[in-house]
Amino acid sequence: MTNDPPPYFSMEELMGMMNEPHRSICRRVIDDHRELLQQVPGSSHNHQAWRGGYWDHIVEVMNLWVLLYRAFEATGRLAELAPEERFTLADGLPVLFLHDIEKPWRRLWEDGKPALDAEGHARPGPAGASARKAFAEHKLAEYGVVFSPQQQNAWQYVEGLRDSEYSPNDRVMLPLAALCHTCDLLSARAFYDFPRPGDTTWGSGRAAVG
Repeated sequence: MTNDPPPYFSMEELMGMMNEPHRSICRRVIDDHRELLQQVPGSSHNHQAWRGGYWDHIVEVMNLWVLLYRAFEATGRLAELAPEERFTLADGLPVLFLHDIEKPWRRLWEDGKPALDAEGHARPGPAGASARKAFAEHKLAEYGVVFSPQQQNAWQYVEGLRDSEYSPNDRVMLPLAALCHTCDLLSARAFYDFPRPGDTTWGSGRAAVG
């Protein structure tokens, strides 16, 4: 028995775990916008708020997904879900890759460059929540993303369920959405200053943001 940590996968390795056509679509997003995706921060201040933090956040949530999925798979818990609510390792990865897809374009100067200050922090974009959602949906349509009903539910609620959408009579957020939300929450709130620069392991993190 060893105490070796689980692997920390690169973006390319995570892409390889997706099913088609999502794998090819997500790779095309990267090919089209790699420089932008790898420059913008993950947020203006609260999590992965450094140059390139957006990319780090996406890699982190996808690694957390693999880690948690495999842990729950080993317990047998996932197999006990209702048949129509079961999901695979591949199902969550494109949802998490695309969950913040509007964010890089919110951080732009008028000349098309990432809106970063001298310290690499983002200048907040002016768009409201409804405009951001519409832009994200436009990007999915532009790349021909088609999600299953469970994946669509997960993409919609990956950042949580708003009070206005809660129902005491219906489970609005399905199991896939709940696990995707857990990954995003862990990265953005618990591990907001991870991963460390250039790290390919679970690592020791960065200095605290702020």
